[in-house]
Amino acid sequence: MRKLALVLSALLASAALAQTPPATPLKDEVKVFATMDEAAIYVSGKIYEKNHYYEYGGVIVKGPKGFMISLPTTQRHGTDVSFDDDPESFDFPIVATYHVHPCLTNVFPSVFSPQDLQSSRVTRTPGYVLDECTGAVHYWAPGDGYMDADAMLKLGVNPVALMQGVELSPGRIVGTIVVTGEVLN
Repeated sequence: MRKLALVLSALLASAALAQTPPATPLKDEVKVFATMDEAAIYVSGKIYEKNHYYEYGGVIVKGPKGFMISLPTTQRHGTDVSFDDDPESFDFPIVATYHVHPCLTNVFPSVFSPQDLQSSRVTRTPGYVLDECTGAVHYWAPGDGYMDADAMLKLGVNPVALMQGVELSPGRIVGTIVVTGEVLN
């Protein structure tokens, strides 16, 4: 009788989950990764599978068995995202942040924006960003440096922004995922 009750309970729980679509990618997954890079590449790919119109982001934490990712969140904007990076919200220390840059016109998805760089400096953690145009996953840590003015001009950064001291960085590419490269308007 006890086995039947457990089976019925499991079936009811499965049915309830099947009727409720996940609000974010990875809702029911808990994975542990050997490196931060692996975690960032994995979550970038999962986000891209679900949506490539909005920025999503979250944090990577380090537990005793390896690196884990928080659920990605979005505000349904193509050019900004905010997520919980309060260390007191997690059981393990935050070691990095991650987010994705959709492939939109008139933006630079292959670089960390001034806001991205500032966030990493404030939280004192490195960041990862997925360029959804190329599939490249970029890494930048405070102290890694910025693009020079000539590189920013070639990228298409407005010269006025350069005079105002805008900082950008492509970081370094740590991996890639498969993307369509479709530019969204």
